[in-house]
Amino acid sequence: MQIMLLFAVIVLAIIPGMLTRIYALYLQDRLIVTEEQLRYFMPTGNSLPTKLMKSQWIAWRFASDRDLCGAYGLVSGSI
Repeated sequence: MQIMLLFAVIVLAIIPGMLTRIYALYLQDRLIVTEEQLRYFMPTGNSLPTKLMKSQWIAWRFASDRDLCGAYGLVSGSI
C-alpha cells in the first residue's frame, strides 16, 4: 500500500513538470513565429504566409534581415 502511494506521489510530481516544459516549448515556438512575422513586415510591408514549417521559422530567426527578405522569394515558390 505504501509503495503504491509513493508511486502515485512520484507520478503526480512528474506530470506537472512535464506539462510545464511542453507548454513552455509551445509558447516559445509561437513567439518565434510572431517575431519573424514582425521582422519581415517591418522592411517589406507584407505578411508572411502561415503555411511555413516550424524548421523554416526557426532557421529564419538566425538569418539577417536582408537574408530573410531574399530567402522568402526562394521559399515561396515551394509552398
